[in-house]
Amino acid sequence: MAIHLTIVNEHELIVMQWMGEIDDSDSAVALQSYATHPDARAGQNILSDMSGITHGYFDLPKRLALQTSLDRVLSTGEKPRTIVYYAPHDTSQQLATQYAKLWESTPLITAHVVSDEGEALNLLNLPYDSMANVTDLLK
Repeated sequence: MAIHLTIVNEHELIVMQWMGEIDDSDSAVALQSYATHPDARAGQNILSDMSGITHGYFDLPKRLALQTSLDRVLSTGEKPRTIVYYAPHDTSQQLATQYAKLWESTPLITAHVVSDEGEALNLLNLPYDSMANVTDLLK
């Protein structure tokens, strides 16, 4: 899988590590696995580390068709959810911006696209100073 998903219960956080070539089916598989994960909970925030993307393809019609099912999974419950796309280079920035726009009409989800590690971690109120510290949690 081009997207590795880990739930960090201690921080009510989902970490998605994007690697290599990515298309919409990769994010669909990752989020579908989240939807059936026993640790999935309403209101868990998402840190999407897109620093490992080498190429990304966004198919708007396909993604819009998928968005309905994603809304049901990610906007479950009354708790707001923050999605932070850490996208430090042009390829990841372009893809992250397209994904973030799709959440604009979902009331309980706020999506951010940032290129700075510190800003990404701060938006999620995480007590770490680098993505490497977060990655250490996943081991």
